[in-house]
Amino acid sequence: MAKAALLLLLLLQGAPEAPGFEGLRWIGPAPDLKGKVVVVRWWTSGCGLCRDSAPALRSLAEKAAVVAVFHPKPPRDTADADVAAAAKEIGMPGALAVDRDWKVLDRWKAPSERSFTSLTFLLDRKGRVRHVHPGGTISEGEGKELGRRIDALLAEED
Repeated sequence: MAKAALLLLLLLQGAPEAPGFEGLRWIGPAPDLKGKVVVVRWWTSGCGLCRDSAPALRSLAEKAAVVAVFHPKPPRDTADADVAAAAKEIGMPGALAVDRDWKVLDRWKAPSERSFTSLTFLLDRKGRVRHVHPGGTISEGEGKELGRRIDALLAEED
């Protein structure tokens, strides 16, 4: 038992802090995420993978805060109303933000380290990245696994 506790402590100490949300344009007020478990999903309009992930994200939003970061393809200015309409159309939950030129996405995960731009990050209450879904669609099974991970993070003591 002591070995398991030590291993858990070492793993937690090694969890990288999220690179931060600086550089995003929030649609509406920026959410207060302090002390919350957070799901951060990069998405775009016209993306079937993003549309198909929305049901899993809505389910996860019942357990954790969700930040839905829109990254236009190609990178460009987009109107907040257009982003909000696209989010509503596919049922994307959570606080909305825009990463106009993908600089925030690139800071969170370098282009050379990703296969998709529709990534999902799971942050613990201290803002540390505890899991990265590599992108593409979040399947029903993957959504359930993310839900279990959120439950475990919610059960952790500060």
